[in-house]
Amino acid sequence: MAFRDTDGRLRGAAGEVPGVAQRWLREALFADWWLKLLALLIALAVWFGVTSQREPATARLNEVPLTFLHSEDVEISNDAPDKLKWVTVQGRRDELDELDRRNLSATIDVSNLQLGERVVRLSPDDVTMNLPGGARILKIEPESIALRLERRVERELEVEPRLEGRVPAGHEVRAVHVSPPRVRVRGPQSRVHALDKLPTETISLEGQTQTLDLRQTNVDIVDPKVVALDPVVAVRVEIGETRAEKWVVGVTVRAPAGDTRPYPPRADIMVRGDRSVVERLRADDLEILLERAPDGSLQPRLQMPEELRGRLELVSADLN
Repeated sequence: MAFRDTDGRLRGAAGEVPGVAQRWLREALFADWWLKLLALLIALAVWFGVTSQREPATARLNEVPLTFLHSEDVEISNDAPDKLKWVTVQGRRDELDELDRRNLSATIDVSNLQLGERVVRLSPDDVTMNLPGGARILKIEPESIALRLERRVERELEVEPRLEGRVPAGHEVRAVHVSPPRVRVRGPQSRVHALDKLPTETISLEGQTQTLDLRQTNVDIVDPKVVALDPVVAVRVEIGETRAEKWVVGVTVRAPAGDTRPYPPRADIMVRGDRSVVERLRADDLEILLERAPDGSLQPRLQMPEELRGRLELVSADLN
């Protein structure tokens, strides 16, 4: 049987019993005390960090892209802002720290508004954003914006090539062709009806002596609210040597095959062509072939050497 001695130590039948519990408690509390203190501090820091990250926090976002939802047959015709100046949001600190501000955007639905001039309030309840978790919008700046809603219309307009510069001396622009010559556009009614023609991107003629075939030419609409449904056209600018006209006297005339009626053996004709060709042209270089038209009349056709084809044309012929 164990009993307590006057000095507080436990004794048993076999003598003094070691203070195991006391020694264990002392070692647990004071052995390697600095390691235990460090572990406690780390635990407190982790607890504080986790707790603070879950506390509500706010963030102020600048220049948030703004888009409008409206029906397909309606357009915003004024220059409405495409960004919100400031958006204040609230959420957990860890969520706000992870926000990818480059991919944030705001959207407001105006599909229920009537056509005309409208003032739209930008309240947190009306604007939606792609925010994480439980984050929410607290405030938006500006608080309202002005919109002009118009009917969306389409219209077909003539395409007008925009030519710039001059061809070199001795050359000229003979013709300009556009395919397709007309293009449909779409946009707010007032802006579409304000357009007369559709210019193309600039086509430089500076230093050009040969015909230009531009198969991928963009239609250039200055108004950003109006779009071309087919924005690419083909443009052909015919460029060649400056042309001249000349009367050629005494050109041989050939009658239709099998026609024995008398015809003037020679005729005076006016031709048009490249100046270098026309200036050295002689009557012996040409012939006039008379051909019977479906109505029975005789039509003169100019016969010329192969090297002159495409560079010379008949303007008129005096067969009297």
